[in-house]
Amino acid sequence: LNQQFDFLDAGRGYYRIGARHSGLMLQVAGTGSGADITQQPDTGGTSRQWQVIDQGGGVVSLVNRQSGLAMDVWEESIADGARISQWAVTGNPNQRFALQRG
Repeated sequence: LNQQFDFLDAGRGYYRIGARHSGLMLQVAGTGSGADITQQPDTGGTSRQWQVIDQGGGVVSLVNRQSGLAMDVWEESIADGARISQWAVTGNPNQRFALQRG
């Protein structure tokens, strides 16, 4: 369940993304590049709202409403437990995530 998320409509093309194991929402810890993505209680704030950008083939990028920055796997790591933060939108593979319906 810690790898499963619910996408809840936040309006205007944005979603709140909730982790199924905790019920907490993904949020950015700040507005600058490199700010971590953490899970926090749902307040409805823009730091917890994400635009889902279709990259084709079941792959999406996620852009935070508050910062305008993309969810990003730090330094393009492929290691388990890699840091997830936000960075300027590049469309690079480390900003692309497989969307699988469960």
